[in-house]
Amino acid sequence: MNRRLCTWQSHLIIALLSLLSLASLAQQSSPAPVRMIFAASLPLVHQPKQGDYANLASAVNQMRNDSQVANFFIFGGGSLGPSPMSAFDRGSHIIDVLNSLEPDAMGISKREFSYFEEELSLRAYEAAFPLVASNIIDNATGDSLAGLNPVVVITKQDVTIGVLSVIDPNVKEEYLLSRVDVLPPEQQITHLAKQLRDKVDILVLLYTDYYAFVPSLIEQGLVDLALLIDSDFDFETQAEEVFHPNVVYFDQPAQLADITVHLDSEKRRPPNVNWRTFPLSDFTPAPDVEEQTLAYAHRIDRLLNQAIGVLMSDMDTQRDHVRSTENGFANYITDTMRDYSNADIALINGGVIRSDNVLPAGHTLVRRDILNALPFRSRLRTLQVSGQQLLQALESGLSEVEDLKGRFPHTSGLTIRYDSQRAPFERLVSVTHQGQPIVADRQYKLVTTDYIANGGDGFDMLQTASSLDNPTRLSPLLSQLIINAIRSQKSVRFNKQQRVLDLHGVADE
Repeated sequence: MNRRLCTWQSHLIIALLSLLSLASLAQQSSPAPVRMIFAASLPLVHQPKQGDYANLASAVNQMRNDSQVANFFIFGGGSLGPSPMSAFDRGSHIIDVLNSLEPDAMGISKREFSYFEEELSLRAYEAAFPLVASNIIDNATGDSLAGLNPVVVITKQDVTIGVLSVIDPNVKEEYLLSRVDVLPPEQQITHLAKQLRDKVDILVLLYTDYYAFVPSLIEQGLVDLALLIDSDFDFETQAEEVFHPNVVYFDQPAQLADITVHLDSEKRRPPNVNWRTFPLSDFTPAPDVEEQTLAYAHRIDRLLNQAIGVLMSDMDTQRDHVRSTENGFANYITDTMRDYSNADIALINGGVIRSDNVLPAGHTLVRRDILNALPFRSRLRTLQVSGQQLLQALESGLSEVEDLKGRFPHTSGLTIRYDSQRAPFERLVSVTHQGQPIVADRQYKLVTTDYIANGGDGFDMLQTASSLDNPTRLSPLLSQLIINAIRSQKSVRFNKQQRVLDLHGVADE
């Protein structure tokens, strides 16, 4: 009896030891969590109230001080332009500051093409970190644009991550890119993910336009973590469409995401992802990077803080206002353009106006205010256009008003009535010049920007228009023209005049 008891006890002990051993092995084989910090869309190098690169550096340093886990810093781009400083150096100062932060990889967004392909290649060679563009092809070589990488693979503490970054094909139209081709995003992601899947522990996708197919790629195990930067997407009302626990996105500017990825020994897909966003201003600025950003801020301040005039009304450059309705500041711009060139009509697109701000009446305008609002190096172009071309241009400008696209038209010399509920390219109700309807076969003198004249933002119908510019004379920058006009007037008022009116919902005209 005692012998049987001893035998039973021995078997029990052996079984318990076996379970403990298996638990220990399971614990040893379960990988430690992986931590990532993700940030993007910081075109202004120094903005202490919102938080900037100095705050971001502090957060990254805190993460890197934790040597117990593999950690990665991914920067999502959206920062080389446009900005007042980038108008001078095409984004070199952003690369210089990022070199101090040492990101593991940087994705390419549309803003990186603000100064076209050649400048982006130069910035890539200045960077001490890889720039990733997975679906950009140089037409001249059939390969990636010089300096850019289709994929990046990084290993830290036995954890290997792969990084893909895709951009929407509409970048070619929006930024007038002629040297590159843009491959279909879903097809290219799938192709590259299959090549990388067995070589990496975590596959990270950066993308700059909302794609409904991304959660499906995660569920299929092709992608583990998706980082979305889309300033056009309304996260407040459409969050359910983008929602997946492994999709990380920002719903406010100047934020960072702190991400933890939990893998298991069997590498099941998708891994468990936890993430939170924080305002950059929550972090104390890192002194060395703050000194660096301040140096750039002081350098540009000497040029940009010159007073030029006083506002007698609000100056509204809010994004939804300049891309969906008539705007007083846009009216001032087009009137100034038309007066300068003695044209019949002036036309700009709402997307040329940035800064997304309201400056109140009584504010003393400085050069910085105008360069923040007009950061692109747009120059005036004068064209001879037919009435038919003009009407086509206006239809194109109004074709995506519901999506707040940058092509929304602002004009001088025209009165436009349209119906936003009609089908795109059938929305014009009436267009008059000096009280008379536009005549399709009549010629008009139109002043616009070089961007629109070259067919940007869907205005390709103007590419065939005859140029009226003197080829030996350099046209002025739009921003400088507006600065000079305000300085000469000393005080300015920006008014709406019902130049562009949506008749939908209007009972009486």
